[in-house]
Amino acid sequence: MRETILSTYQFILDLLFPAACIFCGREGNYFCLNCAAKIPTNAPNCFVCQKRSPEGKICRNCSRKTKIRRFFAGYHYENEFIKKAIRKFKYNFIKDLSEPLGNLLVNFLKNYFPKNLEPEKFLIIPVPLSKQRYSWRGFNQSELLAKIIAHNFRLPLETEVLIRFKNTIPQAEIKNIEERKENIKNAFVVKKPEIIKNKIVILVDDISTIGATLEECAIILKAAGAKQIWAIVVAR
Repeated sequence: MRETILSTYQFILDLLFPAACIFCGREGNYFCLNCAAKIPTNAPNCFVCQKRSPEGKICRNCSRKTKIRRFFAGYHYENEFIKKAIRKFKYNFIKDLSEPLGNLLVNFLKNYFPKNLEPEKFLIIPVPLSKQRYSWRGFNQSELLAKIIAHNFRLPLETEVLIRFKNTIPQAEIKNIEERKENIKNAFVVKKPEIIKNKIVILVDDISTIGATLEECAIILKAAGAKQIWAIVVAR
């Protein structure tokens, strides 16, 4: 019901207020070409220490501190344009922002992603929302981004394997690092672990700050039989 209401609401808004660049206001697209071209990309870096790392690999000194083996964050969240876009996507329910954000991320990944990926070895999984959060928003922003990445790189997508059964406090509302880790602990479960067995699972989310959510997902997926865990986010 909520999703239907939001779709109708969005349709009316589109009629009354055509899409315009969220930064400069030019009509036509949420990201105009001029503004999109001004957004600086982020070089791949280690998930733990954030030092630059080729192809997003976790550096040797940090490998024991995380279950994630490669990490890609396309942009800096402190960039005014990216921050505004993500906040409107998540909290203003502008579902159509998934396409320009997803395309930005794909363009970034094409420069740094390993070449000639073998689809049968991979599985893309979006970070799930709780049922309550999904009902409130009407869509899972991470799933929309994951679909765009899966389509562009021709990799299989699974949205019913990793489940969030615990309705946690939004991480953005918690400032203390340890409290964030505790908040997300044991929030996820893997259904049908045979689907991920010996696969390289690529987690997709919109944003990562300290990485607690991605790490918790990685722990659960690795324990369920995944071969490796990679992670992709729009911004960090």
